Amino acid sequence: MKFGYKFFVTLEILLLGLFIACKGIIKMPNQPPDAPDWVECPDTAYMMIHKALVKCSVSDPDNDIVKIRVDWGDGDTTSSEYVTSGHWALCSHYYDTTGVFTVKVQACDCNGAYSEWSTPQKIVILSPEVGYYDTPDYAHGVYVSGNYAYVADGYSGLRIIDVSNPASPVEIGYYDTPCYALGVYASSNYAYVADVYNGLRIIDVSNPASPVEVGYYDTPGDAYGVYASSNYAYVADGYCGLRIIDVSNPASPVEVGYYDIPGYACGVYVSGDYAYVAAWDAGLRIIDVSNQASPVEVGYYDTLGYARDVYVSGNYAYVAEEYGLRIIDVSNQASSAEVGYYKTLGCARGVYISGNYAYVAEGNCGLRIIDVSNPASPVEVGYYDTPGYAEDVYVSGNYAYVADGKAGLRIINIKVYTNEE
Repeated sequence: MKFGYKFFVTLEILLLGLFIACKGIIKMPNQPPDAPDWVECPDTAYMMIHKALVKCSVSDPDNDIVKIRVDWGDGDTTSSEYVTSGHWALCSHYYDTTGVFTVKVQACDCNGAYSEWSTPQKIVILSPEVGYYDTPDYAHGVYVSGNYAYVADGYSGLRIIDVSNPASPVEIGYYDTPCYALGVYASSNYAYVADVYNGLRIIDVSNPASPVEVGYYDTPGDAYGVYASSNYAYVADGYCGLRIIDVSNPASPVEVGYYDIPGYACGVYVSGDYAYVAAWDAGLRIIDVSNQASPVEVGYYDTLGYARDVYVSGNYAYVAEEYGLRIIDVSNQASSAEVGYYKTLGCARGVYISGNYAYVAEGNCGLRIIDVSNPASPVEVGYYDTPGYAEDVYVSGNYAYVADGKAGLRIINIKVYTNEE
């Protein structure tokens, strides 16, 4: 009896030792991670602006490293990096359309085992576009003054849109110019329209519901852009350069001076004693207009691409050109120099500066918003892909007004990009 007892005890100890010795060799069945039971997900986000960020704690019974996979509800799924069991995992996603989407999460360990899905959550994706007005022809230029947006609308002339409620803009008046409205500038009771072959048209808009032409000046070239300052209208007149029109009597405007720049003048901005002209293949031209009867070029900067538009703020001229946004130091007009550049995806057509940001109308790539607080290192902070072809932009308050070609006037809430008032 004692021998048999000792034998079985010895055998039991031997088997136990073998089990302990082989424990690290024999692979136990892998257990899947635990399903995420608490997921942090935003209730709302803006399409193409804010990344929707999902964050949750993940754990695994075997203490394997784990990651999360997120189904965003729009047909896309993304995965996080692996993290240690019991830690937080993060995943983010841009939505490119509006709507209500169902988001759910599951965990996956390094052995490929998946947990059950988490409880689904809803996220509402909003558009930064708050309103639009579909003009009858092709929106080329836009200027905003008070509660009204003035749109140069090609063969449909000047359209006047009440934007006092940006979510519901409505046309209240129009004037059908004789040719093709390309550019517009509003000042006091008048809208000045660059009407290509029919020159500068002066429209009395004191009653926006009933605008009427009070005068015109038939420039010799193609009236492409216009800027009004004091008693003068400065017209970018294609191959006929910069034309300076005295409009102190709107009923009888008269040309008092001109400067025949090289290239094709298509955009103009006046600051102080200088007119800055975007001159297509001749870049940026700087004209001293302190004596309107005898303007003279004092400097230029030859941009790499075709210069389409210009905006001047402080010591810098911001040029929208074929390859993007050029930032030119014009503190010394006789010796201007490029200090920064941002390459856009498409062809930059129009530019407006407000605060620390440049708003660029970029053709079929819509509106681009570029932080220029450091002119030497501009950086894009957001964009909105408008449905048409963005030709021009004007910023007023919290909104950017985009002349969007066949898609008319688009109104974009820019505060969601910049947080500037």
